[in-house]
Amino acid sequence: MRELLEKEQSIYEELLKQINFSVFGNRACREIISLVDDLIDEIYKNENKEDNMEAELKLKQYLVEHGIKQKFICDKTGIDKATISNILNGRRKLTANELLVISRAIDLPLDFFNQEVNN
Repeated sequence: MRELLEKEQSIYEELLKQINFSVFGNRACREIISLVDDLIDEIYKNENKEDNMEAELKLKQYLVEHGIKQKFICDKTGIDKATISNILNGRRKLTANELLVISRAIDLPLDFFNQEVNN
């Protein structure tokens, strides 16, 4: 999973370098990034089904153990509270992009998601 996330991060960085916001405009750039995100998420889901199923549990466990509130995650990432709640309560899968954004927001290395879950 870590290899895929590192590849995804490099794709995002390269994409952002190449997009000229003044030429395409913000809306078009957001649409391009959204399409790339969807493609990467599809690859992520297909190649890492087991890892992805555990990522939400690992994240929830980490947040509880460290006293990090959902509101803090929302404020730091811009992800709405309903989405965070659904992810942490198993009603929605965590996308690769959300995993990257949340990990950065709480200074959590992506290696964390390769560790075994403690039940």
